[in-house]
Amino acid sequence: MKATQLKKYKRTYVPAEFEPTDFEAFEPYFAELLKRDLNSIEDLEKWLLDASELLASFEEEKAQRYIAYTCDTRDEQAQSKHMQYIEKVNPRIAEAVIGLFNRVAECPFTGDVDQRRFSMQLRSIENSIDIFKEENLKLSVDESRLSAEYQQTIGSVMVEFDGRRRTLPQMGLYSDSPDRSVREGAFRAVNKELGALRDEFDSNYDKLLDVRYRMARNAGFADYRGLRFRQLERFDYGLKECYDFHRGVKEHAVPLARKLEQAQKDALDVDSLRPWDLEVDPEGRPPLRPFSDVNDLVAGVGEIFEKIHPTLGAHFQVLVENGSLDLATREGKAPGGYQYTLSERRMPFIFMNAAGMQSEVETLLHEGGHAFHAIEHRDDPVLYNRGGPIEFCEVASMSMEFIGLPFFDRFYDTEEEADRARYHFLKRSLVLLPWISCVDLFQHWAYTHPGHTREERTAAWLDIRAKYSTGVIDWSGLDAEREFRWQRQGHIFGMPFYYIEYGIAQMGALQVWANYRRDPEQAIADYLKALSLGRSRSLPELFEAAGIEFDFGPDKMSGLLKMVEDELNSMEMI
Repeated sequence: MKATQLKKYKRTYVPAEFEPTDFEAFEPYFAELLKRDLNSIEDLEKWLLDASELLASFEEEKAQRYIAYTCDTRDEQAQSKHMQYIEKVNPRIAEAVIGLFNRVAECPFTGDVDQRRFSMQLRSIENSIDIFKEENLKLSVDESRLSAEYQQTIGSVMVEFDGRRRTLPQMGLYSDSPDRSVREGAFRAVNKELGALRDEFDSNYDKLLDVRYRMARNAGFADYRGLRFRQLERFDYGLKECYDFHRGVKEHAVPLARKLEQAQKDALDVDSLRPWDLEVDPEGRPPLRPFSDVNDLVAGVGEIFEKIHPTLGAHFQVLVENGSLDLATREGKAPGGYQYTLSERRMPFIFMNAAGMQSEVETLLHEGGHAFHAIEHRDDPVLYNRGGPIEFCEVASMSMEFIGLPFFDRFYDTEEEADRARYHFLKRSLVLLPWISCVDLFQHWAYTHPGHTREERTAAWLDIRAKYSTGVIDWSGLDAEREFRWQRQGHIFGMPFYYIEYGIAQMGALQVWANYRRDPEQAIADYLKALSLGRSRSLPELFEAAGIEFDFGPDKMSGLLKMVEDELNSMEMI
C-alpha cells in the first residue's frame, strides 16, 4: 500500500538551527513574546501561532527524551537526559508559559479572535492561570521523579520461569496455556516477583499522595481530586457523571461479566474458577498465537487498516516507512504501550511490548487509532488544537479495535480461530468496565482520605473490588495477590484519575462500531472528520461530529452492552 504523503513544516518564528537543549535556549524567545506589541486582532493571532511553534519545539524534545528512556530504562544516559528535562527544563517552561498566558488574558483583543480556531485554547489558558501556583513547580518535579521511579522498577521486573528469565509481557504467553498447572505456576511466579516489590510500590505511592495533596492545598483545593479534574480539563462532565458511569457498570456490565465467567467455569468443568483460568480456551484448543514476530504483526495490522479504509492503510504505512514503531518486548523496556506525537514534525510514534498474543494485535489497532488522530489534525498550526480531550482521543483508538473485528482472520488459518479471537476481545472489553470502575473509585477514595494508612488503603481497595466482583472467581489462598493487584496499574502512579476515560471512550467506540456495521463508508467519513478537528471543539461537539452521542450513563450503557451480548450470543460461545 502507498503511504500518505505528509507535509513537512518549516519553522517561521524559531530559527531552523535552534536546539531546545535547556531553558536558556528558550529564554530569548519567551522574552520577545512577552514584550511584543499587540495592537490588533491580527497581531494577537500571529503571536499565538509563534508561541505554538516555540512550545512545539519544547514538546518534541521532551517526547524524544521520554521515548528514548522508555525504550531502555537501563540506559543511564537516556535516563539522565529525560530527568534533566523533567527536573531542570519543564518547571521553568511551565512558569514561563503562565507568563505568556497572562499576556493573552490581559490583551484587549482576546475576545475578538477567531473563536472556532482559538476558543478551546483560550478556555484552557484561563483554567491554567486559575490553578497555577509557583510553589507547585518544585512539587511537580518531585511527582515526575516518583512516577519515573515506579516505571523504572516495574520495567526491570524479570521472572524466572520455564528455564528462562522473562519480561512481564512474555509471561502473559502462559495465561492461556491448556495446562492448568503451567497457568498457575506462571501466575504465582509473576506475583512472587511483584509481591517482593509491594512495600516499595506502597512507599512510592505514599510519597505521590503527599506531593499531590500539597499541590492541591497550594492551589486552594480541599483535595487533589478537585485540582486533578481541573488539570485534566474536565469541562464537560463532573463527579455526577462519573458516578453515573459506575452505577451503569454495576447494573449492566457486572451481571454480563458474571454470565461470561460462569460460562467459562462450566465449560472448563472445574470446581472453582481460579484467576489463572480466565484466558484459557475452555475446549482445550491450543492458545491463539496470531504472529511470531513483529514484522508479521505490522504487516497484518496494516492490511486490516487497508481493508477498513484505504486512507487508514496509507496513514499506517507512514509509520512503517518512517521508523515510527518500537513494538517488540525486551529486557529493560518500560511496560505497556503508548502513542506519542512529536509536536514539531507532527509525527506519531508507537511504543508497545509485543510477545505474540492476540491482545497485542488489538493494542496495535488501538495505538494506530491514536496515530490516525495525530495525522488527521496535524495541519492545524495551533499546537493546542493538535491533540484532543483524552476522552475523545480514546474514542479514536478504541474504535479501531471494534471495527477491526471482522478482519481478525488475517492472522488465522481458520474462521474458528478468528471467531475465538473476536469472542475473547469482546469478552475482555466487557470485563474491562468493572476494572475501570474499581481503578477510578479507588483513586477517588485515596485522594479524598488524606493521611490514610496502608492498611486502610488496602481495605478500601478490597471493598471496592467486592462491590464490582462477579463472585465467580475463587481467590482463596491468594489474599496478598488480591491486595496488591492495583499496583500493576501504572496509571494510578503516573497518570492519576486518567482511567475512566477508557470507559467513556468505550461507550463512544461502541457507537462508532454500530454506525460502521450499518454504513461503513459514512461511519469512517464521520470518524475522520471528528479526528481532523483535534481539540478545537468541545467533547460533545467532537462526539457529534463522529456521529455519536456524548452519553456514558446507565441507559446508554444498557443498550450498547446488549449489542455486545447479542454479538457474543451469535457466536454461540456463551
